[in-house]
Amino acid sequence: MSIGCAHTSLPSQGAETALVYDQTEIEAADAIVVLVPGALASVEIFEPVNAWRESGYALAHYRFPGLDGLPLDHTLSLEHAASQIAELANLYSGKPIRLVGYSTGGPIAILAGQQMQSQDVRVALISPAPPKAGGMRTALRSTRDILAASLRACSLNRRKVWLEYYRVLLFGRAGLRDPELTDDIARIVAQERDNIVIPESDISRAHTRDIRNWTPADGLLVDSRRVSFYIGTEDPVFSVAQMEDFADAIGVSRINRYQGGGHLLFITHPGVFDDIYKFFGE
Repeated sequence: MSIGCAHTSLPSQGAETALVYDQTEIEAADAIVVLVPGALASVEIFEPVNAWRESGYALAHYRFPGLDGLPLDHTLSLEHAASQIAELANLYSGKPIRLVGYSTGGPIAILAGQQMQSQDVRVALISPAPPKAGGMRTALRSTRDILAASLRACSLNRRKVWLEYYRVLLFGRAGLRDPELTDDIARIVAQERDNIVIPESDISRAHTRDIRNWTPADGLLVDSRRVSFYIGTEDPVFSVAQMEDFADAIGVSRINRYQGGGHLLFITHPGVFDDIYKFFGE
């Protein structure tokens, strides 16, 4: 969802580890959950998962460059991120490992899961980014939506336009036209205004460069019993068809669809975390 040329000067690994966790908590826990956000998303999107600690889960968060205290000194590499996560999980291979990936974090979670030594791994993908971040179809849709947001905002100011575009991310284009959702959209935007990451050029390139070129390796197939998709039927970024094609390509048959949901399911349909929790406990 970024505009601009690829930026290649930053390395794929920064000075600090992107993973944040409490080692004492992990060693004492019955199971481990690794939470991977998407481009322009803070680990705070997983705040509801904190309640899982009461059930014996330890939490680890993967941070993206320039967010959550991590310096913007590197470009996100899906393969490197997956290897970091797998390295942590494999230190505790006797425990159940659970992975939650949102958007760009989806491919990372898939790749990490393939490297796990644990015999009990489950992966939940929320609004997962398909190969090449949806390619030209997503680029055209996003450009159209951003231009429309600029017209509605009567501005070219990046922040004003993005705040208007954020309204589309909540319930999709249909939701934006639904008068019954007008108050909900206004309330959510006001509530989230200070948490919305504006896509300045450097951070946007650092988060999206690799995903725009990524495709699953030939023969990448998952255990369909252990991977589940959670998607909104009105997602304006990655269409249902794109995400279904992605699922089919890697052998995923479990797809949970949320009627009227856009790209930001974790806000509009917070029950998605309850559904993931149940899946992880199966």
